[in-house]
Formats: sequence, C-alpha cells, structure tokens
Amino acid sequence: MLSTPNGAWSMSKGKILGRIVPEITKYLQGKDKTNYVDYLDMGDNVVVINAAKVKVSGNKDKTKTYTRYSGYPGGLRVDTFAGLIKKNPGEIIRHAVSGMLPKNNSEASD
Repeated sequence: MLSTPNGAWSMSKGKILGRIVPEITKYLQGKDKTNYVDYLDMGDNVVVINAAKVKVSGNKDKTKTYTRYSGYPGGLRVDTFAGLIKKNPGEIIRHAVSGMLPKNNSEASD
C-alpha cells in the first residue's frame, strides 16, 4: 500500500515496480503540493506495504542484478531480483527510489 499525503491509501500490490516508484518519489519530494520549490525539503513520509508483491515486466525477475561492494577484496555481492525479493523486498523499492531522487544533500535523509 502507498500512503498519500492527504491520508488516503492506494494499493501497490501487483503493480509494476517502474510504475509505482515515480509516484513514491513525487510524494517524497513534495512535487504534488502547490507551494513546491526545489530548494526546500517539503516532502512527506511514504510507507510502502506489500513490497514483496511488486512485479517487474519481462524476464527481469531472473536477469536483473543488484550489486553491492563491502570495500574488501572479494567483497562484491551480487543478488538477482528473485533472490532479493525473498530476502529483503524493501531493499528493491529503496534502491529504485534512491536512483530517481536528485543526488544532493537531501539524499542523506534516507
């Protein structure tokens, strides 16, 4: 579920990841408000429930990979979408949303 600022709820269960992430970033940045300015953090908190039920189109559930590196030799970890949705489905949403947010100081309030 996706919590919108006016208190209404909309279901995100079964939606495609690429369709729901722009909606989340719009609320996080505050672009849905009439008094939006780009240099102020006017966004709202967004709670995503049922992150494990998000879908991807095509064959991406088997081929899409997420990498992270610990900084040590041999510390590269690679997970597929299918593996990560079982272990930590919220990480998929967080990774997609952080990729769409502007790379500036407000990014640290993650």
